[in-house]
Amino acid sequence: MKQDINLTIILKSITDIAKAILRYHYLIFITFTVVGVFIAIYSITNILNLPEDTAYREEQQKNNINDNFDKATIEKINNLRFSNEATTITLPPGRTNPFVE
Repeated sequence: MKQDINLTIILKSITDIAKAILRYHYLIFITFTVVGVFIAIYSITNILNLPEDTAYREEQQKNNINDNFDKATIEKINNLRFSNEATTITLPPGRTNPFVE
């Protein structure tokens, strides 16, 4: 008998909670949504306002410096000419220049 009373009290309280949730589900959804947006904005603001870790950045920049510049690339750069200099183009044998009239 006592279990039946406890069970009916529990079921009644569960149904009351379910009715309240069904009645106010829009308000609950809007509240959770607004709180979630505020938490997201607060988190992003905190992340953007973090101080820079300059020691780590300087260490990474020091590690990324390449002291071995390719000598073939240096020669190619030195062999570049200005656009106003005349150059002679030699085509491989058996080919014709399509830009000559």
